[in-house]
Amino acid sequence: MSINERVIMTNAEFKAFAEDPGNEDVIIASKFLPESRVSYPLRRRIVSYLSHIVTKVLFRLPFSDTQCGLKVFNRKVLDREWKSKGFGYDIEVLSVIAREDNLTLRELPVTVTEREKSSVSLKSCFKTLYELLWLKVALRPSRGSVCE
Repeated sequence: MSINERVIMTNAEFKAFAEDPGNEDVIIASKFLPESRVSYPLRRRIVSYLSHIVTKVLFRLPFSDTQCGLKVFNRKVLDREWKSKGFGYDIEVLSVIAREDNLTLRELPVTVTEREKSSVSLKSCFKTLYELLWLKVALRPSRGSVCE
C-alpha cells in the first residue's frame, strides 16, 4: 500500500510507533500496551485514563486506547460521511469501523512525549464528554452492534 493510499491522524504531541505499522486497513497506537513508553505528568495520565474508561463504557470498543492521537487508515476506510467534526471524530470512526468485518485492524505500542504546554483543561474535558454523549445518541446502533 502506498503512502498516498493512507491517511494519518495525529495531534500535536510527539508520537511514534514502537514497531513497523505494516499494511493493515486501520492501525491504532495505544499508550496502554506494555511496550509503550509514555512521558506524561501525573495529572495528564489521570485525565487520559478517565477518558479511556468513559469511552470504554459508552462505546464498548475492542481497542485498548482510542484517544492516543496517532492512527493510520487506508483512505477507503474514511471515504464516507461522518457526523462528528470535533473531539469525537476519531471515536465515531473507530465505532463504525469496529463493526466492519472486512477490515484488518492492528494496535501497536507507541512512544509519546508531551509537549510543554498541553491543551488538556477542565473545559476541554467537559467539551469532550458532551460530544461523546451526543455521539452515543447520534450513532444509535442497530441491535447486536458494537456500540449497543
